[in-house]
Amino acid sequence: LVVLEAPADLSRQYVSESLGSDTNPGTYDAPLKTLDHALSRIPNTPGTFIVYVRYGESFTVGDDNGTYPRRGSYGGSNITSIVIQPYDEPK
Repeated sequence: LVVLEAPADLSRQYVSESLGSDTNPGTYDAPLKTLDHALSRIPNTPGTFIVYVRYGESFTVGDDNGTYPRRGSYGGSNITSIVIQPYDEPK
């Protein structure tokens, strides 16, 4: 018997400093802990990737200089978009 695990859907990831763990899959019910980890999981392929951060929490990205190393770059119609937006906003 061979068990194959489906690859994670990295087009949408959830991050929560208070509820997450970087060993989680990054889903709504099991968010990642750090924004850096979520960004590092985004593949170096064209597409749109959404990272949801829990409303009201603060996140630090990159090193002490405020830079985040990104693998590769795209131009023209092959562009990678990373959208960061809140989730669980109060109604």
